[in-house]
Amino acid sequence: MKSRQIQAFPTLVFLDPDLKEVDRWVGSRDSQNPETIAQLFRRILEKHGRDPAWSDGLDAALRKGRVEGTRVLVFWTDGRAGSDALQAAFRHPELDALRKRFVWVRLKHRKVGDAESRRFGVTRAPLLLAIDPGRDDADAKEVGRSESTDPARLRAGLEALLKDR
Repeated sequence: MKSRQIQAFPTLVFLDPDLKEVDRWVGSRDSQNPETIAQLFRRILEKHGRDPAWSDGLDAALRKGRVEGTRVLVFWTDGRAGSDALQAAFRHPELDALRKRFVWVRLKHRKVGDAESRRFGVTRAPLLLAIDPGRDDADAKEVGRSESTDPARLRAGLEALLKDR
């Protein structure tokens, strides 16, 4: 505790992989609220993490994409090694500048297709699907897809999506 100079409870200290402090949060009465803690973690990840800022579901991502005027990237995952490899590619430093220029959402792919999978013709995971959110849900359409785990190919594909806009 002394090495981190923690003087109040609760205190959350966020460290990088080299154990260097990157941020901290000292709690308050609101500390008992799970949404407060979730917002804190999202803020820290957006500020310091290399993962995309994930939206809470496809509908929320499409709404956000319309408001921000940007495309939505849907990562369909099945939790297997291929999905882990594709997600690791998102964290590559080559993609740092591009990650924030899209709205991201992660969806679990099921063997029995759900409505979202059927709507966009998704039959397997892992898959990264680019969607133009359009003016409303009926207007949303696919503009690209990729299964590549190569950061350079992903970067080129993402840059091409931005040029097409």
